[in-house]
Amino acid sequence: MKAKYQHIILGVLIILIGVLLLLHNFRVLYLDDQLFWGIALIILGMIFIRVYNRTSPRKSILILGILFLLIGLFTTLDAIIFVPEDLIGTFFLWIGGAIFLSIYIHKNERWWAIIPGGIFIILGFIVTLNAFRLLEGDILWFIFILGISLIFWFLYLIKDEKNKLNWAIYPAFLLTIFSFFILSLIWESQFADILFPISIIFSGAYLVIKNLWNKKQILLNSEQQEIGEKA
Repeated sequence: MKAKYQHIILGVLIILIGVLLLLHNFRVLYLDDQLFWGIALIILGMIFIRVYNRTSPRKSILILGILFLLIGLFTTLDAIIFVPEDLIGTFFLWIGGAIFLSIYIHKNERWWAIIPGGIFIILGFIVTLNAFRLLEGDILWFIFILGISLIFWFLYLIKDEKNKLNWAIYPAFLLTIFSFFILSLIWESQFADILFPISIIFSGAYLVIKNLWNKKQILLNSEQQEIGEKA
C-alpha cells in the first residue's frame, strides 16, 4: 500500500474514533467500550506497521503491529457481531502459533519455534472442532497426540547440515504409535485394532533396516579407505 494511502486511512480512523468519543460524551451515541478499544487497537497496529515500514528494521515491531491489528479487528467484529467465546480462544491460539512460526520463517536455525507454534495451531484446531460440536470426547486426544507427532515428523524432514534434527524421528514414531493406541481404545473398530500393531511393526522394521544400512555404509567406507591406502 502506498504511503499516502496509509496516511489517509490512519487519519480517517483517528477522526472516526474522535467523532465517536464526542458523540458518546454528548449522549448522542452509546459507544461500547469493546468497540472503542477494538478501533484503538487497529489504529495502534497501523502505527506500529507504519513505523516498521518507515524507520525500523526490527521484525518485532512488525509482529506487534500485526498482532494489535488482528486483535483490534477481532474485538471490533465481536462488538458488532456476537462471536462465540471458544472461537476467541481459537483466534488467540492461532495468532500465537503464527508468531512462533514467523520466528522460524525469519531464521531457519530457530527450528525450536516450530514446536510451540505447531502446538498452538493444533490446540486452536481442536477448540474449533469442539466449539462446533464436530468432534467431542476422547477422539480429540487422538487428534492432539497425532498432531504433535506430525510436528516432529516435519522437524525430521527439514533436517540439514545446520539443523541436525535426526533425533526428531524417535518422538515422531513414539507419539504416532501412542496416538494409534489411544484410537484403538476409544474406537471399537477392526481397523483401529489393526492400525496400532502395524505401527509398532513398521517402527521396529525401520530401526532394523536403518541399523543394517548404517553398518553396510560403515563397511563400504572402511573398504574404500583400505583400497585407497593400498593404492
